[in-house]
Amino acid sequence: MSQSDTAFYLKPNPAMFDAQLDQLSKLVSARMTYCRKLQIDKIFVSDIVDQVQDIVNEHKGNDLHVLVNPIENQLSYWICRFAMTSIDDAEWLCRAETLIYLLNTKHQNLKVNNLERLTSSNVSSYFPPHLFHLLPDYSAEKYFVCKDFEVLAPLLPFHLYQVLNRVFIIKQSPMFETHYKTALFINQFKNQTETCQKIYNDSGLDPDFKQLLLKTTMLKFGAVQMQSMKEQVKNGLTLDGLESLIKRGALPLCAVRLIRHMQKFNKLKYQERLQLTTYLYDAGMKVEDTISLFKRNFCANGKMTEDKFKKEYEYNIQHVYGNVGAKKGAHCQSCSIIMESVPSTGFAFGCPFRSMTTNEIEEMITTNIPYNDYPKLLANVRKPLDLKYYEAACHHLFQEIFDVGTGGSNPAKYSQAAMSKIKGAE
Repeated sequence: MSQSDTAFYLKPNPAMFDAQLDQLSKLVSARMTYCRKLQIDKIFVSDIVDQVQDIVNEHKGNDLHVLVNPIENQLSYWICRFAMTSIDDAEWLCRAETLIYLLNTKHQNLKVNNLERLTSSNVSSYFPPHLFHLLPDYSAEKYFVCKDFEVLAPLLPFHLYQVLNRVFIIKQSPMFETHYKTALFINQFKNQTETCQKIYNDSGLDPDFKQLLLKTTMLKFGAVQMQSMKEQVKNGLTLDGLESLIKRGALPLCAVRLIRHMQKFNKLKYQERLQLTTYLYDAGMKVEDTISLFKRNFCANGKMTEDKFKKEYEYNIQHVYGNVGAKKGAHCQSCSIIMESVPSTGFAFGCPFRSMTTNEIEEMITTNIPYNDYPKLLANVRKPLDLKYYEAACHHLFQEIFDVGTGGSNPAKYSQAAMSKIKGAE
């Protein structure tokens, strides 16, 4: 693609470096609002460009309309990504950015040059004989093969194309060029996002450009710079401040559910303990505070003696922190992995957005997080939840509470981002 086709990635006009912080804030906020609206749609449907166009038409004359026009766009996509996402947030925005990209490039005719018609004369060059019975009837309909597996891999989750021997088998379709363009974009998005931190830390980066990145980063987390995990943990959870942080929305609902479950029943099963302990560890809580939290609840109301707790549970907490045993420690799993575990009745592990009803989630939010506009908050969380976009629902909750982008791709990063924002506002 030519440089004009990838306006998202162009270096901004030098005048951008003189932009006022409030102007940047307005544009970044509008950009995120627009992406959140697009997040609930699917990428690979025949009328997707028309769907996006309808959303844009609804907002003509305001910032949302401006932000999808690469000619008028005052804040490049690349800068927005630095300001509002991190390496771990790439998946959340990838779908929305893809839709915007398709809209801006819908009039371009992309030719797919590496496709070959599948015929009886070349089938053996792609597939061994023992796989022939798995092939579609290419003698009756037109099918093409594409060996560019790494590029087209993002299409696999949508089950659009058959793949054998790492070769895509594609039925002739007017939508394939759009799908192919989308796959190229997704790969480009992920690859460039993965190098964000490296680029930012590059000593040769334009100093004015770096200052602009710092300004936009401040819009997300307040007056803080990009921090490493180790630096963020310094401002981690504390036992004394835990309830206060829950009320300020700094803990993800999965952690809140585990804590409330432990307080109610004075116990947690193994998988529940492991999920909560690894979260607390990565969210920066000291091992002494974590032990005290569990001991306080396990031993409440005479349910367990402190001696029994020490013998049966304290060692496991120390093990997670890497203080005993092989001393490797254990870390909080990603949201995508946590969502795979759906607890049976009476258990509290896993992702509440997937395993609890909408009413139960709304009750948990209203019971634990004071908020001045519950109808708005709950509506924005319910929208992706109704479409089974569980991780997006969690991100929307973070967005509503802190008025910024996502909180990361695992529960600990959610809290780190929230605490950075809270500290920046104080």
